[in-house]
Amino acid sequence: MSNSIQAVIWDLDGVVIDSAEEHRKAWQRLAREEAYSTPLKDFHPGAPRLFQDDTLWPWFERLRKEEPVHYCTNSPIEPYWSVTRYHDIMQVDTNHAIYSSDVRNGGIAIRDVPPGYDWPSFIAMDQPQHSAQRKTVQPMFTPTHLDELAVLIRQRSAKVLDSLPRNETFNFVDRVSIELTTQMLATLFDFPWEERRKLTRWSDVSTALPKSGVVSSPEERRREMDECAAYFTKLWNERVNSEPRNDLLSMMAHSDATLTFPQTLVLRYSQLEPEERRNPQVATDYAKWFFGRLRAVEAATAGAETLCAGRFTAADIVIGYALRLADNFDSLETFQHLLPHDLQLKFRKPHPDAAVDAEAEG
Repeated sequence: MSNSIQAVIWDLDGVVIDSAEEHRKAWQRLAREEAYSTPLKDFHPGAPRLFQDDTLWPWFERLRKEEPVHYCTNSPIEPYWSVTRYHDIMQVDTNHAIYSSDVRNGGIAIRDVPPGYDWPSFIAMDQPQHSAQRKTVQPMFTPTHLDELAVLIRQRSAKVLDSLPRNETFNFVDRVSIELTTQMLATLFDFPWEERRKLTRWSDVSTALPKSGVVSSPEERRREMDECAAYFTKLWNERVNSEPRNDLLSMMAHSDATLTFPQTLVLRYSQLEPEERRNPQVATDYAKWFFGRLRAVEAATAGAETLCAGRFTAADIVIGYALRLADNFDSLETFQHLLPHDLQLKFRKPHPDAAVDAEAEG
């Protein structure tokens, strides 16, 4: 019999044999060769392709062995540090005084937050504010509530899978992965169900890299992010002015940890930002939020002279100063009529005033 090749079968789709595992091994072998032949000074461990192809492992393996604290200078975005050993990571993650997550110091992503996008959020916030605000949403993720959500997730998963077309090509990522995730986000926020895909779009826009093609320009990105901010501010104000509900927006809107937070944004967007970056609409929306939140203070002090513990505490000082600021801040004057009259009387008692007088006297 001749040993010459008579025919070749190209099994590119794995019908004849399952070659996926061999393909993965070959891909990982090539990745290892590249990782160990590339000079450390040329490492870019945050390159998206490493994560897309699942070939990041040898790159991080070598960093842990040879340069566990690495400074990348050839990123197309900007330079950044990589920390790859467990104890070093724990040191960075727990030392907020040195290693900040605050959006004003660059935030939590490799790319620094562009000017005008440095909005506060508890995921990009340092202690002690981070813990106080994160604690606000913990009731959403108790074991009992997660068990309830699990039932809902199974029902929705079954419905989405049952609705998929048969005997035709479809986009699994869009119709299953993205759809189920978006449905869950809409549930957690109690977001208007028919408009839930806005959440998908805003998520894509907020995380898109400059050359991703998600948006055509920085101006388009800013416009869509402003639309997102306006939409959530509207929802927030609705929750502030209604009874507490079991969704994340309502929990945050009615939390003590966010009581005076709106004033910082009113100050920022009406006074502290450069003229070209001020946003009167944002300032107006957060001013309404502040006065809406004072209803919780009014309820807490009904029939009482002080806010808590049956005596004068630091809480009374905080609210007193917040009201004093509201009294003297031009951007809030329009909404003074929203300030409950009882609060005006209670927190203009001698306690806060005495503190102000003492401060003035030095």
